[in-house]
Amino acid sequence: MEIFTKNIKILRRYSGMYFPSETLLEATSFVAGMDMMQDEAIGSQFRDWLLNEKLKIESSFSWPGLVELIMKQENIDKEKQIEVFLSLVSEFLETKSKLPD
Repeated sequence: MEIFTKNIKILRRYSGMYFPSETLLEATSFVAGMDMMQDEAIGSQFRDWLLNEKLKIESSFSWPGLVELIMKQENIDKEKQIEVFLSLVSEFLETKSKLPD
């Protein structure tokens, strides 16, 4: 998890280099691929966290769909969506690191 967290920090700092189109879809796809490649399997936990802590709803959406829902509900400008998304991932990882194993 430590490497994944470190990589998210790098993505936040240099997002323009990793997401040339600067779209939310590009960013969520990249992070999902990074999750699969590093075998972290945070996706389902991140999804549950989004549902329970951020949205407080029940939904069958995947976590990228839930992120899009948050962006719409909070009326986040397209220019800020990647920043907000990576901030959500960071907040989740910070919360997860505080939980006992």
